[in-house]
Amino acid sequence: MTPRTVRRSSALNPARTDIRGLICGVRIEEITDPVMREIRDLDKLIDDLAKGRPMEKILNRAPAKV
Repeated sequence: MTPRTVRRSSALNPARTDIRGLICGVRIEEITDPVMREIRDLDKLIDDLAKGRPMEKILNRAPAKV
């Protein structure tokens, strides 16, 4: 399996853009390079899940609009 194969066969969750916070001293929401943003989103997600934080807290989701 190559990175290209993974990229073609998987879809990223649109809620990933809701991830906020610092990772390695860099504020995630300020990253402009799309590839680096995806890397840092995943890095933050993995770090916070490993610490036992619930997914809702990690994503900092706003209440759903009705």
